[in-house]
Amino acid sequence: MAMADNRDIGRDSNPDPITGAPGSHPIGTGVGAAGGGTAGALIGSAAGPVGTAIGAVVGAVAGGLAGKGVGEMIDPTAEDAYWRENYKTRPYASGSTYDEYAPAYRMGWESSQRFKGHTFEQAEPNLKSDWERAKGKSKLSWDKAKFAVRDAWDRTFHRSHATTGDGSAHSAAIAQQALERGGEARVPVVEEELKVGKREVERGGVRVQTNVEEKPVEQQVNLREEHVRVERRPVDRPATQADVNHALHGRTVEVREHAEQPVVQKEARVVEEVVVGKEATQRTETVRDTVRRTDVDVENVDTNKTNPSAGNPGSAKGRSDRPA
Repeated sequence: MAMADNRDIGRDSNPDPITGAPGSHPIGTGVGAAGGGTAGALIGSAAGPVGTAIGAVVGAVAGGLAGKGVGEMIDPTAEDAYWRENYKTRPYASGSTYDEYAPAYRMGWESSQRFKGHTFEQAEPNLKSDWERAKGKSKLSWDKAKFAVRDAWDRTFHRSHATTGDGSAHSAAIAQQALERGGEARVPVVEEELKVGKREVERGGVRVQTNVEEKPVEQQVNLREEHVRVERRPVDRPATQADVNHALHGRTVEVREHAEQPVVQKEARVVEEVVVGKEATQRTETVRDTVRRTDVDVENVDTNKTNPSAGNPGSAKGRSDRPA
């Protein structure tokens, strides 16, 4: 049973590649190890090639341990669960599935540590070139995917800087080294700008169909009919030769009747037109959101608190160290 428990721990707890302890995050450890190895190699170069090699190894181990502390705040499983639940609230993801945007979110939280010390705008050219390789089965172009990458970048980047002092201490150490070399320490002031774009969506329409229906109609028409009338009239006159001839030879008289019948014809006529068209109107909509800005607080450092030999702040010796 104990062996089964050990196998479970090794499989699910993300063992640390340096110490073997559970709870490692490969993002932070890898980034820290890479940076520490470079720094260690530069320091060890003062002792020659052997020092360079030893410095690189020691620096990589130390950097990996430092990076592990930052990486602990970026749990890939938690980030994936967060965006799977919340991606639908983002306007750019409307009508899409999470699988389409999952590679973009993953690139965002991983790149926030890979390009630590850089702004998203500075890292974007590299991210754009890497997208074709990282997107997998996603069909999104970079122009659409970058919004999700930026979302995940901002979430992990700002959270890691806001919840730990390691980032501030590291930045302070870098600044101090730059000043000692005669250089300058620069504190970037970052301010977000709200950029509102537009995209076209379908919001409905009209479907026009035609069908044929029948209805009964009637119309009156006057018709003419002929009727043969036969009547006998008494006559008393002398017979003429013609009368005699007709009587001797026989005679047939035929009279035909005629009548009118209605003839129905139909003629199609256009009595109405249904015209379908579109017209565009303009409306103004107010888009509200929040933007962030870096606030820089500048304060004087009282050396008397860190150097007891300087005397009390109110003593003459303490005041003599200050410029007039």
